[in-house]
Amino acid sequence: MKQQADLPDDDAMARLVAADPTAPVPPDLTALRAGGRRLVRRRRLAVGAAAAAVVLAVGVPLAVVGGQDEAAPDPGPAVTSDARPDPSDPPSTAPTSAPTSPGGGATDNVDPPPPGSVEPVRVPIPGGGRFSGEWEEGVILGEMVELGDYYGYEQVLYAAAPGPAADDGACISIGVRYQGRILRLLCAIGPAADTSERFVMWGGMREEPGVVDAVEGSGYLLVGSVPGDAEVSIAAEGQAPRPVTTARTDVVPGYTVFIDQAPWVESWDELQLAPLTVTTDTDLRLDVRRRSYVS
Repeated sequence: MKQQADLPDDDAMARLVAADPTAPVPPDLTALRAGGRRLVRRRRLAVGAAAAAVVLAVGVPLAVVGGQDEAAPDPGPAVTSDARPDPSDPPSTAPTSAPTSPGGGATDNVDPPPPGSVEPVRVPIPGGGRFSGEWEEGVILGEMVELGDYYGYEQVLYAAAPGPAADDGACISIGVRYQGRILRLLCAIGPAADTSERFVMWGGMREEPGVVDAVEGSGYLLVGSVPGDAEVSIAAEGQAPRPVTTARTDVVPGYTVFIDQAPWVESWDELQLAPLTVTTDTDLRLDVRRRSYVS
């Protein structure tokens, strides 16, 4: 992947580190560079999404005059459930975008956290750095799906809610097993009872090598749900559909939760989501770039 112009080159970063010998532990330069590239890419994704929203708002009257596109979702409010995150207000449980140095992190803030907030749990990464999450306190609704290794910890996808039912504000979340408990990294999506809602998937961005455990090199992770028991496929433009990596009906009762993990194609624009389309045997057709979001 090409180096971002607004990041220092390797020699400059190394010189900065060498000029400050007071650090008790040498920083992980590789992790810092990867985190910087990832942060720049996600910020540009956010800017691109905001620009797309403006264009969409201008184009809605024209679309109404010219006829409704059955495949296009209603660009109105995303969701009404508090359990489903709004992409303009990412969930507070999201993990750090990249490992931080041992001296950094949310718990090092000078000011105490606001009253009623949950202090993030910082987890050490073998070899240096940390990531953070929050203990899962909700009721696990079904089975957990193993996603592989996440910086040396077992990563899982699951659904949890304040109460024992999916309509009790359920959220499909990604977490890790840590100290005998589940540490939630992020609340990805709520079960999509109405697939006409704007966002029914999470993910699809380019991840650095080693983040998506199921692939070698750069990859992507996509999570979504559809009502009922469905066969879910995915395809890039001009390619034949293939089954998603995993589709389960035992994660949330009444829904098919699907996961796709695959290599990133180098010809794709790394500042956008993967150009993929999800289809089901129940005649659903979901464009990843329009129906998924990133936190």
